[in-house]
Amino acid sequence: MTPIPNFDAIHQTGLSLVAAHNYYDSLVRQYPIGLCPVEDLDIALSLLSEDTNNLLTLCRDLKEEVILIPAKTKLYSLHLNYRSWLVDVKLAANISGGLDELIKKPIYD
Repeated sequence: MTPIPNFDAIHQTGLSLVAAHNYYDSLVRQYPIGLCPVEDLDIALSLLSEDTNNLLTLCRDLKEEVILIPAKTKLYSLHLNYRSWLVDVKLAANISGGLDELIKKPIYD
């Protein structure tokens, strides 16, 4: 019997990974101009690595290469690479009016 993935945990870990990715990305830009100590960069990389490991472990049984993670006003695509054990975080879309507004709108053909 195939195990049922914990989609709530996948979503929460995905959100955490997106936040860690954005935090690390901002520190990488600040470090060369002296606005970020190397210790902060190291901590951010550790958080990013931990969330990556957790997400890939949670998604192992899904057999998906890309998952979508909705945030409040953005939609992220997480490209899962199980061979190299990496996740590529990409902004897929900005959601005008926020996620709640998108859910309320009727869909017309």
